[in-house]
Amino acid sequence: MIYVYECLVGQNIGSQVADGTTHISQGSTRLQDGLGDLEGTFS
Repeated sequence: MIYVYECLVGQNIGSQVADGTTHISQGSTRLQDGLGDLEGTFS
């Protein structure tokens, strides 16, 4: 029973990490977009 629980927890943590990684990559994309906008403003 404990084994099943650990599997479920592991999957849950894994999906949370994957979600976090996705958020980070989305954030860095937005950051690059923002920097591109700034460069467009100053140039």
